[in-house]
Amino acid sequence: MTRLVVPIEKSSNEIRSNRISRGFSLAKGLVVIDLSDFGVVMDAFSLDLNKFGQDMMLDILIGLDTDIVLSEDIEPELSEMLINNDVKIALTTSEHIKDALRDLLAGRAMIIPGKEMPIKYAN
Repeated sequence: MTRLVVPIEKSSNEIRSNRISRGFSLAKGLVVIDLSDFGVVMDAFSLDLNKFGQDMMLDILIGLDTDIVLSEDIEPELSEMLINNDVKIALTTSEHIKDALRDLLAGRAMIIPGKEMPIKYAN
């Protein structure tokens, strides 16, 4: 199982239609997605960040047992701290979660550090 966390700038009732934030400092919420080893979504939920400060972001991500964060961009300090905590970073040019997830599973997202993904695309 792989836990993927995506920062969102605007929440939608349909999780897959949420718009991805340009970074975690601009995020209004997080979408947490649990993927099987074959890329099948097993569970998904959202978390509102309005009650948390940005200084808590690393603690939140580590507390969620995050394996991968998926974003359009990421702050350099947070990036370094995530990598030091064995969390992979995937950068995408897609605006919505459904497209970004497809890019990630198809190998079109940039992975930091540049190692092989632990999940495969399930057709």
